[in-house]
Amino acid sequence: MAIGGQTTNQIRVAGQGHLYVAPVGTAAPTDVVASWASASASWQDLGFTDESGVVIGKKDSWDSINTWQTTVAARMVPKSRAFTAKFTLQQINAITLPLWAGGGVVATNGASGYLYTISETLTSYERALGIEWTDNNGAITTRIIIPRGQVSDTTDVSLTRDKAANLGITYDALGIDGVTPLAYWYSNDPNLTP
Repeated sequence: MAIGGQTTNQIRVAGQGHLYVAPVGTAAPTDVVASWASASASWQDLGFTDESGVVIGKKDSWDSINTWQTTVAARMVPKSRAFTAKFTLQQINAITLPLWAGGGVVATNGASGYLYTISETLTSYERALGIEWTDNNGAITTRIIIPRGQVSDTTDVSLTRDKAANLGITYDALGIDGVTPLAYWYSNDPNLTP
């Protein structure tokens, strides 16, 4: 199989996908075959997203070491790495609302329904995130699993007559111990054969 060059069978389209969340430390699938539930019943599907799907971002930051004798950097020193997922949830429920709003739980409110309170205090609401998508009529499955992270930014919720009230989320991966990977990328895509 050709590794480089112009090869149309290496173009990937995330035709369909799912997002899952679970408490940090929850066992995750270690391939693209095992079901999320078989890894742990704690993985919860976040439901529909808007048509933009998920945007995965990786940004590295480096500091330049310049010298007196040259006009270009002599060395680059790593400063930071950010790995993010941005998505817009279209379903509002007892899983998605606390994820967007920063933690807590939805409670029963007597006979009148349910109550969710948004705290005035910022607290950490860490979650593991699973992203799965398929291509080529489902023949190729890819999963990204982020073992630890939290929502770092949200969009405003527009309440209008003719559009869905969406929950826009930016999720940032967090380190665990300096050894555990920031994220895992599993796939059965034959183009990834080493």
